[in-house]
Amino acid sequence: MPKRMPNSKQIEAVDDDVAAVLKTKTTWERAEMIFDANDTMRLLIESHLRTLHPDWDDGQVSAEIARRMLYEAD
Repeated sequence: MPKRMPNSKQIEAVDDDVAAVLKTKTTWERAEMIFDANDTMRLLIESHLRTLHPDWDDGQVSAEIARRMLYEAD
């Protein structure tokens, strides 16, 4: 299945204050921020799926999380 590409009309510019803070961070600190955000997103999706589908096993939940995080089309 082809990946769904983000809509360029939905991409927002970084706020000047946020950009200023990011410029003070090292590459490793910025990477850590990305990984932390990714972990948070995964936990939010997992919580949502377990609420919607309490009958799903861990494998089903993990597969759906991966599908959503990889932008695969429904």
